[in-house]
Amino acid sequence: MHADASPVDLRPGPAHRDWARRLTALSSGEAARTGRGIEYSCRELGIWQYTDLVPVQPFVVDAASGRTLDRLNAQLTRLLVDHAVDISGGDFGRLADHTGVPQDARWFLPAAQPLGRVLGCSRADVLVESGQPKFLEFNFGACLNGATPTPVLTEALFKSGPGIEARRAHGIGAQSTFAARLSWIVDQLPEPGGRVALLGFPWDGDEGSLRAFELEAAYHSAHGVPCDFVPFDEVEIDAGGLHWQGVTYAAAVKYFMASERVVGEHADRLVALEQSGVPLFGGQLAALFTSKALLADLFQRTDLTADQQRLLDHVPWTARLQEGPARRRGALVDAAEWAASHRENAVLKPCNAFGSRGVVLGSATPAGDWERLLKDAVGSDDYVVQEAVEADPWPLLYWDRQREELTEVTAPVLLGPFRVGERSGGCYTKQPRVNEAARLLRHSDGLSFGCVVTAGEDTPAKRHGR
Repeated sequence: MHADASPVDLRPGPAHRDWARRLTALSSGEAARTGRGIEYSCRELGIWQYTDLVPVQPFVVDAASGRTLDRLNAQLTRLLVDHAVDISGGDFGRLADHTGVPQDARWFLPAAQPLGRVLGCSRADVLVESGQPKFLEFNFGACLNGATPTPVLTEALFKSGPGIEARRAHGIGAQSTFAARLSWIVDQLPEPGGRVALLGFPWDGDEGSLRAFELEAAYHSAHGVPCDFVPFDEVEIDAGGLHWQGVTYAAAVKYFMASERVVGEHADRLVALEQSGVPLFGGQLAALFTSKALLADLFQRTDLTADQQRLLDHVPWTARLQEGPARRRGALVDAAEWAASHRENAVLKPCNAFGSRGVVLGSATPAGDWERLLKDAVGSDDYVVQEAVEADPWPLLYWDRQREELTEVTAPVLLGPFRVGERSGGCYTKQPRVNEAARLLRHSDGLSFGCVVTAGEDTPAKRHGR
């Protein structure tokens, strides 16, 4: 493994500003048609579920920085997975012990699916500090926020009037999670042919809609892999495969989170799915690899190569929140004591929770509450402390659905670069409407989803040798 040594300045560049200029040059009627067109194309996907701001441009970064982001994502993902596999020694119960998964939450063991199907789809959470990407955590599985909205939004932005002009002028392009996930499924199927079930729950649809599920199923079907959205609570599973409404499916994609409610209501069906022998993409074993305890482990290893150590420069320091020594930049500290004395620069995260559940941002927590929450976290033996990142604010133009006008937001952005198999799957974003990083943890405060695309790959001038 060789860490990428090329410089990276991951910020919106000249092509981003030119796209914004083209938008602001529109008449009020043209701006309204552009905003409403994107709004209609991306309806019912939860992109502006918590705000009235519809993104009318992507974040545009230069192609070299985009490639470096993807390369770092691939290398760090591989380092993390290799570490977890080494711990397991072929016994994933041992990995569950190491990451602190309770015995009653191990219903998916022993795992019956190969790791290529379990871990083939991942998304990192990344903040950008002074132009440098900082990887906060890694998420594995087929049910990942942004996987469907990102390619749909990207296509809508590219087809808008300003988008067509900006792409032509700057050679703007993007990878697609749809295309990457299709290739992943085809690569991992034991033999071609047969229908694929996209398993989910109707009540999981954003804004009460099934459109996200149906769009991906339609994409796969249009590209040679017949696929249907199948309600998980209606599927029948037996030795012969998965069946729904008289159709037998040769493979399935687990497009839902196995929350406590889902496990409580569908325990037998979940176990049957995992052990059925039917090729399953994104099985529950992926949850073990998502544990933040594994990321903390990497900082305590003394056998990493120089290249691997440089990779960790792109991860904020992370340690298990336990009393006792922890390695930090060549020195030993007590992680709990460090968190107590560095509240403004510390973030507490549960090892095995998802999304923002249980995350405590020290800079947004009063000192008295911090002391209590830190004590509880240490006592739980299920938390890490991570050094906070001072995220760069990025500018983006939105269509304000209430005021019916373009508005600019300059605020921190959470990036979500996807990896599917050995391919990039594009990059989604979350941005609050105000310049406060803490708002990224609270959807109710107003967040819009967006996407990152790259410029400089293939402009008309380059194609004609000028």
